[in-house]
Amino acid sequence: MNEIKVSIIVPIYNSEKYLEKCLESLVNQTLSNIEIILVDDCSTDNSKQIYNRYLERYENIVLIKNSVNKGPSESRNLAINISRGKYIGFVDSDDWVDIDMYKTLYNYAISKSCDMVICKMIEVYPNNIEKKIDTKGIEILEDKKDIISKFMKFEILAYSCNKLFKSELFRQNNIVFPNLRFGEDQYTTFITLYKSNKVGFLDEYLYFYNKRENSSTTDKFSLVKLDILKSINMIREFMVEEEIYLSFKYLYQFRYMFVLFGNIIDACIKELTFKEAQNVYIKIIDDFSYNMNDYNLNYQISNKNKIRILIFKKSFYVYYLIYRTIFKNKI
Repeated sequence: MNEIKVSIIVPIYNSEKYLEKCLESLVNQTLSNIEIILVDDCSTDNSKQIYNRYLERYENIVLIKNSVNKGPSESRNLAINISRGKYIGFVDSDDWVDIDMYKTLYNYAISKSCDMVICKMIEVYPNNIEKKIDTKGIEILEDKKDIISKFMKFEILAYSCNKLFKSELFRQNNIVFPNLRFGEDQYTTFITLYKSNKVGFLDEYLYFYNKRENSSTTDKFSLVKLDILKSINMIREFMVEEEIYLSFKYLYQFRYMFVLFGNIIDACIKELTFKEAQNVYIKIIDDFSYNMNDYNLNYQISNKNKIRILIFKKSFYVYYLIYRTIFKNKI
């Protein structure tokens, strides 16, 4: 029996509007010897009828049906456990990929002996508006310091979907996706990067990320988004265990600051009343103080952002008024 080259894992939950386009892009991949693992996470729409048509036609599709809704993280973990591919890829069921994506990534990974290969991606907004998401022009990274630095500075995106991972990364290091509803990729991507000996980058746009309305990344602010702080704190705990935290503390704080403000605080101020936003502030301020206790000494953070943090710490009311005005003027 021929070796499975790539296992493509697709968690499915109520994505009937987009699932056919996703599956079409996968069953038509130009790479041979792949398996497609679908995980139905208790969908209540017509997703089942759609993927059943593909199950009947394609022998390389495997189906897992969750008995209860487990979320994307646990669905991916279940699929990893049964996957047979030398490499693993992840696709969200409302996204799609270039038909040459996995052939391109796999051939590059094999030719360069990479543990992970990363391609560029295109965000697709309603009305088919596209935005190219660029990463820095790198080809190969082998130095752990460079890998950590580029991740912390957002030069390597935290998404799992635009990457091909050697399956041994997960199995030999017991890496799993944490049971979070938002920001789970951040932790897993960092750990797999850290455990990789060689990471390759392709200057090709192969993944199409559907920024649809009412998705977990585009809908209005909810407390679920606080999970991203759990994710980055898990990274800190890992770095402490590996005895590298002190060496990269300022880079970690740099990332923490942008994760906190970009994903939580700015969203609160744009969408919530002061009282609602203040309730969120109360929930996160201890975590902020724990992670940013000496931010004023951090040379990675600009003076402008240090002033921003100072106002945030001293008076959330003043901070809220300032940035509410800024955001309103940008509309």
